[in-house]
Amino acid sequence: EDLVSAAPWPWLAVASFLTGFSKAGVTGLAPLVTVIFATATPGGSKRALGLIQPVLVVSDAMVFWRYRAEIKRKDGQLPTMESKLLAWTLLGVCLGQASLGRFDDRAVKHTLAAVLWVLILYKGLVNLIHALTSFSGFVPCWVIGVLC
Repeated sequence: EDLVSAAPWPWLAVASFLTGFSKAGVTGLAPLVTVIFATATPGGSKRALGLIQPVLVVSDAMVFWRYRAEIKRKDGQLPTMESKLLAWTLLGVCLGQASLGRFDDRAVKHTLAAVLWVLILYKGLVNLIHALTSFSGFVPCWVIGVLC
């Protein structure tokens, strides 16, 4: 029996802690967190998604609450970008929850791996383009929301 399956909860605690660092702006931790959750969760990838979702929602809510306290519009409304990002993220979460029951654990694991590879390759491509040009790395809100 390997170390992760023998004691998964410390690994999940570390992954949750790293999620906070990721949300605080330390880039590159999200794929590592996903791999830790998928590997350490007893019951497979579908259960891992069920565990990581509340961690991500709470961490996003904390970041959003903190950000909102710092930047206030005069009319009290949400800034435009945050409104769009929140709407697309909610859509992505709802679509994910609705479709999760239709797939077995193996399909979820392969889909999760494919999404991670796409994000890693995209980040590498953005870094390469940024190094060669003055590309800002801006991604439309709907892309981020659907991928979440």
